[in-house]
Amino acid sequence: MIHWRARIGRDADREKAKALEQALDISPACAALLCARGYGDAQAAYVFMHPEQGTLHDPLALQDMEKAVKRLRQAIDGGERIVIYGDYDADGMCATALMMRGLRTLGGNVEYYIPSRDKEGYGMNASAIRTIAAGGPGLIVSVDNGITAAPEIALANELGLHCIVTDHHICPEELPPALAVIDPHRADERYPFSDLCGTAVAGKLLGALGGEEMLDEMIDLIALATVADLVPLHGENRILVYRGLKKINQAPSLGIQMLARAAGLDGKTLSAGNLAFGLAPRLNAAGRIDSPAKGVELLMAQQPERAWALAAELDGLNQKRQQMEMAFSAQAEKMVLADEKAAQKGVILLQHPDWHEGVIGIVASRMVERFHRPAILFAVKEGRLVGSARSVPGINIYELMAPCRELFMRFGGHAQAAGVTLAPENFAPFAEKINALAAQLSPELFQRSYEYDLKIALPQVTEQLIGEMEHLSPFGWGNPEPAFLLENERVEQAQAFGKENRHLKMRLGGRLPAIAWQAGERQRELERMGRATLLVVPEINTYGGRRELRCQVKAFAPQANARSALASGENTVLKFVRAILRAIRYNMDKPGAGAIREYPFEQGVAGLALAAAGSPFGSLAVCYTPQGAALLLEALEKADVLHRFEVYEGAPPAEPYGENAIVLAPLPEFFTLSGRWQRLVLAEGAALGGGLVFDTCQTEALRHDQPQELVRDALKDLVPERAALGQCWKRISALPKHEIAVMPFAQLCACCGYAGAQEQLYFALEVFNELGLLHFTCARDWMVHIKLPQQAARRNLEDSKLFCAVRALLQEPDVQAAHVS
Repeated sequence: MIHWRARIGRDADREKAKALEQALDISPACAALLCARGYGDAQAAYVFMHPEQGTLHDPLALQDMEKAVKRLRQAIDGGERIVIYGDYDADGMCATALMMRGLRTLGGNVEYYIPSRDKEGYGMNASAIRTIAAGGPGLIVSVDNGITAAPEIALANELGLHCIVTDHHICPEELPPALAVIDPHRADERYPFSDLCGTAVAGKLLGALGGEEMLDEMIDLIALATVADLVPLHGENRILVYRGLKKINQAPSLGIQMLARAAGLDGKTLSAGNLAFGLAPRLNAAGRIDSPAKGVELLMAQQPERAWALAAELDGLNQKRQQMEMAFSAQAEKMVLADEKAAQKGVILLQHPDWHEGVIGIVASRMVERFHRPAILFAVKEGRLVGSARSVPGINIYELMAPCRELFMRFGGHAQAAGVTLAPENFAPFAEKINALAAQLSPELFQRSYEYDLKIALPQVTEQLIGEMEHLSPFGWGNPEPAFLLENERVEQAQAFGKENRHLKMRLGGRLPAIAWQAGERQRELERMGRATLLVVPEINTYGGRRELRCQVKAFAPQANARSALASGENTVLKFVRAILRAIRYNMDKPGAGAIREYPFEQGVAGLALAAAGSPFGSLAVCYTPQGAALLLEALEKADVLHRFEVYEGAPPAEPYGENAIVLAPLPEFFTLSGRWQRLVLAEGAALGGGLVFDTCQTEALRHDQPQELVRDALKDLVPERAALGQCWKRISALPKHEIAVMPFAQLCACCGYAGAQEQLYFALEVFNELGLLHFTCARDWMVHIKLPQQAARRNLEDSKLFCAVRALLQEPDVQAAHVS
């Protein structure tokens, strides 16, 4: 797992924060948070903290609203056929259900049409318009679509259908030829709030038509759609969601009640997060892999039995969608990790014949989360590649893709998501061109980062702060749950727990409990460093009937310094010796592929520091001795660039992009991923170059002033005399077999008389293992397993390649390297 850096947002104005603290009688942290989010004025902050007192804007302020209301009343009074043309996502389903329920209540003769995602795609299409026209004349009211459907609306006009468009997407320069076009993004719009979702725009029309009471009756649908469609939760949206949640928790509509039950939320007080991660995915599953009509029917249901049957069916579809998502995500991740040239690519582009068009958008989001790269994934449909794109903060995926539009059959989207269709033969040219465009972007944009609201000290994490945070809810897109940065905090009692030790619990500052989900594998990392910068969300934990103040850790970066990075617990020296021996063995069969350039220590460190300061990617340093590691870490710390490196023991995680790293006591298998870095630096000189010289990157060695190289210093006491090796073998073979089957290495050393010379015994065991005198394995926790053969043949030490290689390394006067001064 990558260590994440907090990205600083707006700093709070201290004077404004102090005034706000006094005016509203709130804590300094809450006042600073409100200022940082743009609510430095006391009145604005008060309104933000009390959405129950907010008022909604007059729907008649929207352009063409009066025209739409007049035409709809005419259709209702005349019994005309009204067709709601919806969309297959949660917003489109909610908008369709809202208009269906509202117009039926007003006496309308109303039906609906939602295109199939798989067969028709998004928005109006000519075939659908002809199908509707075949049913007779009438009025089409589009919801959550239609603003870009000028040709289809023109066709509807020719076929005798009238059209009203309600939408919330960005408008083209020329509006469609409908009777009324209601969209808060119109260039001539005077409405004071433009970030409404499609259901909210439709709700404005229904409110203008049937009054505020009718809007209040549908407010739960508007809240669900607002959260599901990821529109910002500020301004009018904040009021709509607040009121909608209140209705959901007091008197929900039957469909939402059953949907909550299917999500396991029955009887619970629902939050915006519950809508986003519990209810919305079940609605969206219908649109992604089945029929969106099932979602609409649920939201209109009047009979409990029918509603529960539909909700249970949507839950089953969501489980199927989750299974597809997991399978496709595993395939996609495997494809990225297998790509030897991934480090040279700024965008992930993948295609697979078995992927489902309705799920690849979610999988693309998973790849963005996993690798922090824009991702574009393609499914195969009728001989074409249908793709879905997602991006990282700071990279506008629509603008990045736009210069490639000549390769596309269809293309549309916005800053963080886009859709595209292209011919299979254009996939490779598209991949080449977009990666060339991505290469022009700053490398910093591809470094994983997390935003925080405020830097605070641990004593500021209190129940009062949590209580005040509740006044900032509902949380969601545009108003995220407040997250705080604790810098260089002491971390103790780190312990993995849960199924397969997936999660991690710890104590911050020696007192405050904290929990990090899906971070159990990082326990040893935290234990070694002892301090970390953490992104936290304070909460009250009531699990098991207790009430406990704690922090949810959203991200953390252990604070590396020259001392903590080497404080790796017991067997520190032995770990480095093991790494040296493995490297020697690795080099026996894999001779170096290129020359090592050797630099004086200060010059080499300066080059490494300069490269790290310029980019968070591309530089790898490896250390085979505690002394070499200490010298390098201290030098980088002094140059103020150590924070630009991740420090790992043994091997970094399996990531393909070569983030700057320092590896202590490296495992040689790790170096097979050579394409991840452009620069490899050997901290102890060129003695262990060999197979660690990569074809794909520049390999450098740091030349030290010591009379002997650091690696040789580490090995000089390693090789015992022949007589000592023979005595060691006698002691091991004399031990009862049940005693040496599995035991801690330290215990074996004590049994064999090597308590003060563990490195020598380890070397001897490696040699004996190679000679076939015994079978020896040592786990990462230093539990050893030894199996003695029934009868071991006599062997000569010179038959051991490892023994001979170490002796040769100790005796060899110079290492072949190109010296650069």
